[in-house]
Amino acid sequence: MISTIFNFLTKQRKAWLAFVLVLWGMFAYFAFQINIQEDISKTLPQGGNLQQYQDFFKRSPIASKIVVAIGASDTLLETDELISLGEGYLDALDSSAFKLIDTIQFRFGIESSTAPFDFFYDNLPYFLESQIQDSLIASLDTSDIKAAVNTTLAKLVSPESYALKSYMLKDPLGLYSRVLQNLSGLQEGGDFVLKNNHLYTEDERYILVFVSPSFPASESKNNGLLVDALNKAKADLASKNDVDTYLFGGPVVAAKNGEQIRKDTRLTGVLAIVLILALLFWYYRKVLVPFLFLLPPLFGMTVAVGSIFLLRGEISILTLAAGTIVLGIALDYCFHLFTHLKHSSSVQVALDDIGGSLILSCFTTILAFLSLLFLDSQILTDFGLLASFSLIGTLFFVLLVQPHILSGLGVLDKLKGGDHWIDRLFKKNINWRRPVFISIVAISVFLGFFVGDVSFEDDLNKINYFPKELEEAETIVTNSETKEKSVFVISRGVDFQSVIDNNESVTSKLDSLKRRGEANSVVSLNHIFPTTTQIDNRRKVWNDRVESGASDLIIKDFKQQSVKVGMKEESFSQFYDLLGSRAESGLAYPQDFLQSSIFENFLVFSDEGVEVINMVNTTPEEVAKVQQALAGTNAIVVDKTLMANSLVEVVKDNFNLLLIITTSLVFLTLLINYGRIELGLMTFLPMVVSWFWILGICGLFDIRFNFINVLITTFIFGLGDDFCIFISDGLLSKYKLGK
Repeated sequence: MISTIFNFLTKQRKAWLAFVLVLWGMFAYFAFQINIQEDISKTLPQGGNLQQYQDFFKRSPIASKIVVAIGASDTLLETDELISLGEGYLDALDSSAFKLIDTIQFRFGIESSTAPFDFFYDNLPYFLESQIQDSLIASLDTSDIKAAVNTTLAKLVSPESYALKSYMLKDPLGLYSRVLQNLSGLQEGGDFVLKNNHLYTEDERYILVFVSPSFPASESKNNGLLVDALNKAKADLASKNDVDTYLFGGPVVAAKNGEQIRKDTRLTGVLAIVLILALLFWYYRKVLVPFLFLLPPLFGMTVAVGSIFLLRGEISILTLAAGTIVLGIALDYCFHLFTHLKHSSSVQVALDDIGGSLILSCFTTILAFLSLLFLDSQILTDFGLLASFSLIGTLFFVLLVQPHILSGLGVLDKLKGGDHWIDRLFKKNINWRRPVFISIVAISVFLGFFVGDVSFEDDLNKINYFPKELEEAETIVTNSETKEKSVFVISRGVDFQSVIDNNESVTSKLDSLKRRGEANSVVSLNHIFPTTTQIDNRRKVWNDRVESGASDLIIKDFKQQSVKVGMKEESFSQFYDLLGSRAESGLAYPQDFLQSSIFENFLVFSDEGVEVINMVNTTPEEVAKVQQALAGTNAIVVDKTLMANSLVEVVKDNFNLLLIITTSLVFLTLLINYGRIELGLMTFLPMVVSWFWILGICGLFDIRFNFINVLITTFIFGLGDDFCIFISDGLLSKYKLGK
C-alpha cells in the first residue's frame, strides 16, 4: 500500500514536495503565533481541593505580595537605621519598577490613612458589642464623667495631643479605642512586629517593605521584570551600605521558576540535537544524513505546535521542554526507515516492510499519549496533544516525504556502504539467549524487593525550583525555623455582609481551638465586623438608650463637667452628636473602605462574590485539628501540608488511572492486530518487565513520583511498544517468509 502511494507520488515529486513545503510553512506560521505560558501551577491537577488551593494563591493579596526584608544578619541595627535603609531602598527603585507595581506598603498605622477609621467612628453603635455598650455607657455616673473629662484635658495639654487631639475630643469615654483594639488584632497572626508605624521581622533584625504587583503572580515574564528591578535597587542599596536584602513571595518564586525553565529548555534542546547529530554522524559517516534525520521530527513538532495554536492558542513552556521526549520516539521512526533502506533492494520493498509496523507502532504510541487527556493537569493534557500531533506529522513525513527527498538527493546509494562494527557484532553467531535470559530474571528478582518501596513526592518545594537564596529569604521573612505555622481558612459569600454572616460559625470554631490551646492566635474580620443578627441587636440596645433619655443625661453631665474644668461646653460636640443620635436601619460599607490597605490582605473580591480570609497560627501537629473542627462548614482550609497530602492522593489516583487506560489500550490494539492472545502477550511482556524494573529502581534509590514524571509511564509504552512491535513483526516475518 505504502509502495503504491510512493510510486504515484514519484510521478509528481516536485509538485508533491512543493505542497509539503507550503504545508510546513503554514503550520510554522501558526506555531510562531502561539502564546507561551510560564505558569508552573498548571502542572498541578485542576479539580477538587487542589483547584481551590490554586485559586486562593492566585487571587489572594497575601500570596501575591513580594516581601522585601532589609537589615543585617550579624548585627542588630537600631530602629532609625532600619527605617533609613528602607527609605533608601525605595529611593533606589527606578521608574520602570513603578509601572509594574500596584502599591507599596512601608508605613502602617492610623496616621497613614484616617478615612477607614472615620467610618468606624461614624457607625460606632454597630461596632460596639451590646455588653460593652452596657458596661461603658449605661453604668456611667457623674464621677465617671468627671474622671473622663479630666483625663481628656490632661492628654490635651501633653505632647501627644498634637497628633491625636481630634480623636480625644471625639471619644472621651474610650469607646472608639475598643474598635481600634480589635483592628490591632489583625497583626496578631503574623510573624511580624509593628513598631513606630513600620513592620519588622519577629527578631527585629529586618525592616519589611510589601510590594503588590499590578499583575497575577503566575505571569512569570512580568514577574521577572519586576524582580529584576527590585534586585537592581537591592544592589544599589548594598553598594552604599553594609546591608542584606532578601526578596520573597509568590511572584519571586514564579520568576525564578520561569527563568530556570527557560534555561533548562534551551539546554536540553541544544544538548539533545548536538548529541543526536554526533551519534548519527558516528554511525553513518555521512555529513548530510544526520541533518536529514532531523527533518521528520522538526516537521512533526511544527505541525504539533501549530495545531495546538489552532485548538487552544497557548502552550506551556514546560510542555515544550517535555517535547524532547517525543524527539526520541520520532527519531526512532527515522532509524527504521534508514536501516531498511540500507538493507533493502529498493525503496518500495523497504516501505512495504516497515509501513504496517510503523503505522501500528505510531497508533499505539498515540493512544498512550492521548490517555493523558483523562488527567486533571492542563500541562499533561497539552503534552498528550503535542506528542500525538508530533508523531502523526513525523510518521507522515517519514513514509510519504522522506523517501522522495532521499531519492532526489541521491542519498540512497550512499546508505548501502559497508557495515558498521555494531552491525558486524550482531551478525556474529553468538548465543546470547541464555546469559541474557538469566540476567533479566536475576535483575527482575533483585528489583522486585524494592517495588513496594515506591513513594510519591509530598514536598511542594521539590516540584517548584527553590534555590538556596529563596530558602534563606523564606526563613527570614516567615520565621520558618520556628515550630509555628500559619494556616488560612477561607469563607465565601455573594457580598461582604453575607460572607461575614457565613464566617461567623467558622470564627466561633477557630476561637474554640484557641481557648483549648490548639491554636496560638486567630485573626478574623468577624472580630471587627458584626453579623446581620448582631447589627440588629446592637442597634436596638443603642436606640433604646437614646429613646429613654439616658443619652441626654450623659451629654448634660459632660457639658457641666467641661465648664467646671475650664473647657467650652461644646468641646465634645461630635461625641454629643454621636451619643444622642439613633442608629439607622442598616449598615452600608463603601467599596473603597473595604478595599483599603487595612483589610486588603483578608478580602478577595471577584465576579463570583467575596471571600474572607481567616488566619490561624498553630503548630504543624495541630493543623489536622483545624481541618477536623471545620469539617461541618463550607470553609476551605489552605495549608502546604494539607495541599501536599491532597496532591499525593490525586497523583496516585491519576497515576493508577493512567496505567490502567494505557496498558488496556496498548494491549487491546496488539491483540486485535496479531489476532492471537499469546502473540499479544509476548509482544506486551517487555513493556511490563521494563515498567517493573523502573518501579524497582525508583524504590531502590528513593526516586519519588510526582505529577511531572508521570510522563515516564506514557514514554515507556510510547517507545516500548515501538521496539516490541518491530521485534515481533521481524520474528513473524522470519518464520513466515524466511527473512
